[in-house]
Amino acid sequence: MLLALVIAAVVSLVITLKEKKKKYLLLPIGMMGAYFIVEIARVPLGFVETVELIFNLK
Repeated sequence: MLLALVIAAVVSLVITLKEKKKKYLLLPIGMMGAYFIVEIARVPLGFVETVELIFNLK
């Protein structure tokens, strides 16, 4: 999965540099957000409890 994120980031960067449009940089950001949500969903706790656990770690 990490490899897919890196490849998407590199491809988006190349396309952005060629076409001079910054909207293509949203693809890797969206993929990382989706990955974050999927990983939270894999935890056996409820969604809210998982998010609270993540942000209450010290």
